Amino acid sequence: MDAKTRLTSGQVSFQLVPRINAAGRIGSGGLALRLLRQKDFSSALPLAQQLDGLNTERKNAESEIHNEARIQALDMLSREPLASLVLYGQDWHPGIVGIVASRIVEEFYRPTIILCHDQGSLKGSGRSVREFDLHAGLNQTAEALLGFGGHRLAAGVRLLPENLGRFRNAFEAVVAQNLGTSPLSPSLTLECQLDFAQASDQMFLKELEMLQPFGPGNAEPVFASPPLLVKDRSPLGRSGEHVRLRLQDEHSGLILTAKAWRMGQALPPGIAGKRIRVAYTPRLDTYNGITSVDVGIKDWQPVAD
Repeated sequence: MDAKTRLTSGQVSFQLVPRINAAGRIGSGGLALRLLRQKDFSSALPLAQQLDGLNTERKNAESEIHNEARIQALDMLSREPLASLVLYGQDWHPGIVGIVASRIVEEFYRPTIILCHDQGSLKGSGRSVREFDLHAGLNQTAEALLGFGGHRLAAGVRLLPENLGRFRNAFEAVVAQNLGTSPLSPSLTLECQLDFAQASDQMFLKELEMLQPFGPGNAEPVFASPPLLVKDRSPLGRSGEHVRLRLQDEHSGLILTAKAWRMGQALPPGIAGKRIRVAYTPRLDTYNGITSVDVGIKDWQPVAD
């Protein structure tokens, strides 16, 4: 397989899988099955286009639900300290609440349950932080639920509407007992410091690719950068929630383009011209047969002048 057709696990995870999953989330899973069973391009293309349209619809709904859930979370946390978040929207889509739960945990770093109305009861998806076993926690709130299932980091629940307050209080008590009410801070495991000369070595990056697929139990390596100069900053996405930076390694002088997903507010326009260090993952990215180094920013901190 040549560079034009070779797929990485990242492309599968972030480009193909969301489109295949969109069928089951907001349409019919049978559409994805029909696509995967096609034997030629001309038959597969219209089905792929339908899936792409569903994925766009899914992203729009996800953005709307996330904005509403985020406002609800901020309001709840402004009134009292909470170790957990149980958020509810009557019209939120049951196929999307799990994605939104992941994004809320990413921002607020608390075990989170997102609920919506579904066939006369409340249905929800939960996501957790690594310090809290979500399935074990839900087991301690089972009397308030019609049912639940899942594992340590993700779960689904169903409950009666009149039990929402009871479940929210019970879940908060269990999480607070385990984690306390003081906010936790997420942490990153960094492999070592990696300058841009090393990060641009294609042989090294191909060796990193051999560690794929990445996921729970096999985390993608994250490295610490030396001091970098932000040459310029530009927004990514329609809402500007993502950011593209051109970063110069002060030691080697090499400049690489980096992307920071959902860090538009954390990396404001004034960051241009500043010196920073980043926690990042370098990858090979091939587009139209041209291979370049893609830098994915996980976190950053300023460098004192």
